[in-house]
Amino acid sequence: SILDPRGTLNRGGRSARQTAISSLSEDEIKNLIGIYRTPNGVFAINPSVLFATAVDTTSANRPTLTGFDLNQPLPAGYVLATVRGASPINTPAFAGQVFFQNTAGQTGSLSRNFINGPVFFNWNASLFKNIRITERTRIQLRAEAFNVLNHTNLFLRGSSNGENSGIFNVNSNNFGLVDVFGDNGSPRILQFGARFEF
Repeated sequence: SILDPRGTLNRGGRSARQTAISSLSEDEIKNLIGIYRTPNGVFAINPSVLFATAVDTTSANRPTLTGFDLNQPLPAGYVLATVRGASPINTPAFAGQVFFQNTAGQTGSLSRNFINGPVFFNWNASLFKNIRITERTRIQLRAEAFNVLNHTNLFLRGSSNGENSGIFNVNSNNFGLVDVFGDNGSPRILQFGARFEF
């Protein structure tokens, strides 16, 4: 879902699950969804509909870059600070903006759960061999592989300050940004073992 989970109605629990407003149809939004690899990260939505800012970490005298093209490399010393899907309430829309926050008393115009996130693929395998030692004893040799093909599984990143990320949260500072996190995308893990049975 593309969410605007701010409470804009008198029932905060339900408002927190509301969707955002868009100037596009749901089919047009689905055409924007995919994996977009840029010099500034991987996005699950076309970067042309996002508003990014970057700051210079080496000098406080250089200006903050706003609204730059995510498909272009950042100048030396700059790092990505925020990526937004919608301008804040009571501020002008940015060029290319297609998602909007709900105003007080308003609810979103998009359906819930109409888009899919990145594909998750995982295949585990194991081999084992039983070797009889005596009539009542045996040893079992095992080899197991988790994510045997070492496929990278991507996840959508929430914001660093604990905002509700949902699938896409137009209030997040990392809107649509794809990341490998937690268990680092479940890399291939091999384990070997032996078991003596008696």
